[in-house]
This record gives sequence, C-alpha cells and structure tokens, in this order.
Amino acid sequence: MSTNKEVLKQLTIDEKVNLTTGTGRWTFFGIPRLDMRSLVCGDGPHGLRAYKKDNTEALFHHSALEPTTLFPIATAMASTFHPELVHEIGRTIAKECNHHSVDLLLAPGVNLKRSPLGGRNFEYYSEDPYLTGVMASAYINGVQSEGVGACIKHYALNEQETYRRFINTEIDDRTLHEVYLAPFHYAIEHANPKAIMSSYNKIRGDYASESSFLLQDILRNRWNYTGLVMSDWGAVQHKVKSVKNGMNIEMPGPGEFQQHLHDALEDGSLVETELDASLVPLFDFYDYAITNTKQGQAVDLEQHLDVAYNIAKEAIVLLENDGILPLAKGLPITIIGERAKEPRINGGGSASLRPYKIDNPLDRFQEAYDVHYAQGYQELDTTEDLLKGVDKACEKGDVILFFTDATASLETEGNDRSTISIPKDHIAVYQRILAHNKPVIVVLSTGSSIDVTPFVGTASAMLQTWLLGSAHGQAIVDVISGDVNPSGHLTETFPMSLEQTPFYGQYPCNKDTVRYHSDLYDLGYRYYDNHQLKPRYPFGYGLSYSSFTYNHVQTNKTPSGYECTISITNTSDVDGKDVVQLYIGKKDSIIGRPPKTLQAFQKVLIPAHTKVDVTLPLTDKSFVVYNEYSQSFVVEPGMYQLYIGQNVQDFYLEDEIQIDGEPILFQTLTMYHPVKAFVPFKKDVIKRLEAEVGTIPWYNMEEPLGRILRRFKHRHQWTDTDYATWKKRFLEGLQ
Repeated sequence: MSTNKEVLKQLTIDEKVNLTTGTGRWTFFGIPRLDMRSLVCGDGPHGLRAYKKDNTEALFHHSALEPTTLFPIATAMASTFHPELVHEIGRTIAKECNHHSVDLLLAPGVNLKRSPLGGRNFEYYSEDPYLTGVMASAYINGVQSEGVGACIKHYALNEQETYRRFINTEIDDRTLHEVYLAPFHYAIEHANPKAIMSSYNKIRGDYASESSFLLQDILRNRWNYTGLVMSDWGAVQHKVKSVKNGMNIEMPGPGEFQQHLHDALEDGSLVETELDASLVPLFDFYDYAITNTKQGQAVDLEQHLDVAYNIAKEAIVLLENDGILPLAKGLPITIIGERAKEPRINGGGSASLRPYKIDNPLDRFQEAYDVHYAQGYQELDTTEDLLKGVDKACEKGDVILFFTDATASLETEGNDRSTISIPKDHIAVYQRILAHNKPVIVVLSTGSSIDVTPFVGTASAMLQTWLLGSAHGQAIVDVISGDVNPSGHLTETFPMSLEQTPFYGQYPCNKDTVRYHSDLYDLGYRYYDNHQLKPRYPFGYGLSYSSFTYNHVQTNKTPSGYECTISITNTSDVDGKDVVQLYIGKKDSIIGRPPKTLQAFQKVLIPAHTKVDVTLPLTDKSFVVYNEYSQSFVVEPGMYQLYIGQNVQDFYLEDEIQIDGEPILFQTLTMYHPVKAFVPFKKDVIKRLEAEVGTIPWYNMEEPLGRILRRFKHRHQWTDTDYATWKKRFLEGLQ
C-alpha cells in the first residue's frame, strides 16, 4: 500500500503510540491491518551484522548470524584519504543489506577521537571534524545509492564509553558547532542521511534523545533536517519528553513507556497533533524504504572481498623504514606473533559480525616467502616455552617480522582503554627478538593510536595496519613485498606517551559532568600545535616507497571561492600515491583560532619521475568561525595563511589569501569596552574624533569609551548634545 501523511488519519491512538517504539530488537514500524510492513535495521559501520531468519532476537553469537563481508575499520577507511573508496564500501555494504532485506544501516559513526584512550575509537574516522565529515558523506552516499537508508550516529558528544549512559557534557556554543557538530552538519549537507541516531549521554543537563536544543533548535530548525531521528538502544529515559522534543522512534521494542504516552495524552501534557508530528518522519522513511526494488538480490561475497582488499591496501600506514622495505619475495623470514596466525580484524561491540572469510597473514606470507613461525605470546601473556620457540625461529630467518596488537580486551564498545601501551609480555617477546641482532619489521594491529616507544630506534621498519577486516593478510603481504606502495596516512596523532595526550588525567571523566572547556584548541593535533609539542607521528603522517617534491603553489579566486594549485614531482623510480593536505590558519584573528585546521586534501597517483598539478578547491566554509553573538558561521576578513604538505607539522609550501569584507562583530560593544575594541568597526568615527580633540595615545585607547568621552566633554566643553552625538556615532549599528 502506498502511504502518505493521510494514513495518520486512519490510525487509532493505540496504533500511533505503538509506532513510536520498535517492534523488536532490530525492527520497527509496521501496521498489519493496512498491509504496511515492518522495517528492519542492522549494525554496523564495517559491514552488516545479518541475522538468520529464526534468530532475529540474538545479539553477537556466530551461530545466529549469516556470513557477511568484514571491511577495514572506520579508522582504516579514513587513513586511505580516499573518499571514492569509502563510497564503494558503503555501496557494497548496502548490497548485502538488500540481500538480507535490511532497510536501514546503523552507520556511520562520526564522533571524534577526544583521547587515544577512547574504547570505541576504532569505530570512528578521525580526530579531525573536516576529514570525518568528508568520509562520512562518502560512506552515506554509497549506502543510499543502493536504496538503503544510512543512520549517522551518535548525535552528539559521545566521545567516551565510561558512564556513557548518563554522563552530562557541558560545552560552549563555538566548540560545539565548529568541532563536535561539524561532521554531523557536513554529512547532512552533503549526503542527507535518512536517519540520525541520538547518543546516550546528556548535553547541558538533558539526555540527547530528549534534548530540544539538539533535536529541535539545531537539527530541525537550524539545519532543516527532515529525516528520521532514532534513539540509541535503551537511550530514552523520559518518553513524553522525547516525543515532544523530536524523537521519532525509540529502540529497541517493544517499549516500556507506552502507558506514559497514553497518560500524557489523557492529561493534556501531550496533544495528538504533537504525536502525529513525531510520526511524520517515520512515514517518510517508510515511503523511501518501500521504493527500494533491490531487496532480495543475490550478492557475490568474493567480489566484495576485492572491495575490502582495495581499501585495506591503501589504509596501511608506513611509520618507519630504514630502507629494508620493500622486502623481496622468496627470502627466508621469521614471523613472530600470534596475531600473524589469528589476526585482529575488528573491534568489539556493535561493530561485530560473522566474517565471510578471514585472510590469515601467515598463510599469505607462506605463499610468498620461506617462512619460519613462532607464536611468541598468547593474547596478553608469554611463557618461557613460547620464548624458547621465538629463539629457535629467529635463528633461521634473515629478517624477522613481529606482529603485535593492543588486544581485543582493550578495544571494545562499552569500555575505555586504561593504557596505550603494547602489552608488557609482547615487549618481552620483542626484546628476545632483538637479542638475535637481525633486522626487525614491526606490524601493528590496533584500532587507535598506540605508544610505539619500545620499537623506535630498534625496528628497521614499522607499519600501522589497523584492523583490516577480511582482506587483512593479503594487504599486509603486498605492502611489505612492494606489490603495493604504501599510501595510508594517520587520521589521529600518535603521541610520545600517554602523558603527552590531550586531557591526560581528565579522560575518561569519572564524574557526573564532563566539560569540553578547551577542546577548540586542544582536540587532537590542535593540542600539539597549540602547545608546540612534537608528537611521535603527527596527524596526516605516512611514508611511501616513493619520494615527492613540492615545487610551487598558486592560489586563484574563483566564482565559488578559491583554487589552490600545487605542483608535485615524484622524484623516485616508483609510481606512488601522495596525500596532499592543505591547512588554514589566521595569525591575527580577533576572535582567536587554533593555529591551523585541515580544510582540503586529495590523494593523487604520481608516476615515477613525473610532475603533476593538484588543485584543491576552497569555499567560504573553509574560512568560517562560529559567532556565538550572532549564532551563525561567519568569515572574518583579513589575511589567512595556507600550509601545504604531507602532514600537519611538516609543510613544503605556504601561501596567503586576503579575504575582504566588513569586520565581524563578536559581541555587543558598550560604553564599558575599550576604545581599541571599536577600531575595526568605527575607523572613520575615530578619525573624526581625533580631528576634533587630537591624537588619542595608545594607552588611552585601552580605556573604556565612556570614560574617554566624559573626559573629552569636560576638557573641550562639549554640551550634553555633543556628548550624546559622539556616543551615538560609536554605538550605532553595533547593538
């Protein structure tokens, strides 16, 4: 049956109330008497967790799941700096959704990485809001190109797992809009996800699922979002408040608060028109879902593994290389570490699924090299017998590969990490390896940044492979052998130590309220820039087997903004992909800004000994700040600095752009403000005043305007009318 808002008129109060809650763990909507079917949703961001038809109420046990493709984690996706590949992942996951008749994919997650201790960091793209927004938009557009809805999450300020179900977040408006809401806003503007999931936590005292500020003032009224708003599972605490303030569907179901709605309708605290309004986005999504003609189509999971491989090979980040890589095939090598045989390929929690295949690195290396293997450790621990096995294996290979990780127990939804250190028994194994005085290549498998201090200066090469999903093994072999030139770049800062990280000692917050009081300047790479700290590896960092020279930059005005064209030469004998990054700063900002922020990037293939021109577009939004006074984004006029390079701290080219326009008022100026505060806005008035009374010395410019005018009134015998005239000239247009 085709539906529209007129259907609401045919429903009983009971039916309307029931529609506000899911019908099961993964289902919602459905009006049987009108032949309107239930809708199905499914996790997660790295592939679909698909349930067997008779096990729809189960959670994560493999016996209840259908096999699906496991793609690289969100961190790895973003490390490619390749939105087109992320779009293809979204599209491929949507095909599997269609195969399993899933209408809404609960992904992607766009919360930011506030600290490397975040237990769910593997499920999020980056510490940078712009990169996160770009990757999320690519993913969403890919999903929705196949007729499946995407549900972006977790809206908003869900940056820690500790106490996530009740912690209250306090934040100023500027940090909120410029940083933490920015990826949500970007994705809504560029991809229009069909649904958005509210987070568990409170913001400014109200649960996100019941916040009029988040759901009405910002999402509906300011951003004009018309899609479906869904709660995280069990996030609704006050049913009536959630319905009145913009929550369309409470998950999962059946709900425990239905009687609350009936009571509210009876006593008048909720009226039926409010209930109807809350159901409109739900019906709109139903209209969208039933137009999808691709449900039930067969899929080729082998082809989907190819898609997973294509992104895995570009996600690996080469951190160190003394020239040992690439490693010629056929050499006798030793592989140490349980993770080579039983790889970690995903994080825990909602991202879990049943992988169709798991590509074992050890098997792939045995196809390409003469391999000698030793387990070395078991999960977190080692033993003397395991260490003896390490010694025996190390005697045989010319080069030793050491596989290590942060372990599954430390990286999972529901808990934050207590450390960013490699397990101590893994380090004991590494020390045993070093005793054999052979070149060592360290292969890291983690979902977020890690302290690599034990390996720096002793390893000949080091790779961050993240958690690469089903295509894990082949991608690592191809990068190490040189069949693939590494091109991944870090989407988060690797610190020297935990003590060097932002919010050290404050994260995770174990109190009722967490305060994002300095995040505008101290989130991610902003912290290292702001405090002039050198991290282990900066945001955007990544090595290649190629070498690139940045030759020239030219910035030109265009009808839609600016274009920055950079000439780059591959000076090596190897074709390679470079990630060109452009950061913008403003040294003389009157409102204050982080030293620089990422505003454009592009991955480009540059053949050996070839020069290419890379053009990065910039728009007004590349220069904006959030004005709390006007509650809007504005462009501050003046000179802006452009920094171009391969990471946030190493720049090869710089340029400047002059942005013209009227100065932006960031507060209401009064007679109590210093005269110098009026200079950007009232230069002509100040010149006229100085023509009458003489030059105003710099030290008087720091005095309140009212005091200066009263002094001039007395000194120059102004009348009350004269005084009022000068006061009006200064204050007019500034209120």
